[in-house]
Amino acid sequence: MKAEDISKMTSTALMTLVIVLAAFGPGLIGFGAADAANDLGGNVTRIGQPVLRMGGIELRLDPADGQTLTPGDEPVFTLTAFNTKGKPTTVTVETLMTFSRKPSRLSRNPAMPTEIRQSPLTLSIGKKETRIVSLSTHTKLPADSRVDVYLRATNAEEERSNPPADLIRMLSISTIVDPPAPQ
Repeated sequence: MKAEDISKMTSTALMTLVIVLAAFGPGLIGFGAADAANDLGGNVTRIGQPVLRMGGIELRLDPADGQTLTPGDEPVFTLTAFNTKGKPTTVTVETLMTFSRKPSRLSRNPAMPTEIRQSPLTLSIGKKETRIVSLSTHTKLPADSRVDVYLRATNAEEERSNPPADLIRMLSISTIVDPPAPQ
């Protein structure tokens, strides 16, 4: 190789390096991350407990008394409903439980969920009132599966003009136990 060819290759490599560093360098070095945090004003988004809001009603669903759920348990949930409106209202809350079996390791398709419990509940809530209701499922959690609990709420006043809202996943419980790794 001639010195001229080596010079061309070196200059081409240096130009490529400059272009790559100009495009991706600030993020690689860390300048971009600091600037992005400053642009947000230090606000950091935190993912909290899901809340279903509908027509001035806020609904939360939690396991009762912080219970740890295992296969064979009959879960009990606490439904908290808060009326933010200045007038009493009636809301119908539908709870849906589904489960999906652990998919086979050889399967490409995820397991299809199966409905195991569905129950409607009508609540009358006064203005600025909080109601806490215990929901017993009377359904045992299956082993080696994922159980999802959904809520849907409809308001008697709004039901006439709007179709029911979509289901919102409030809880996800896994009873899947992986076998120990071979030693």
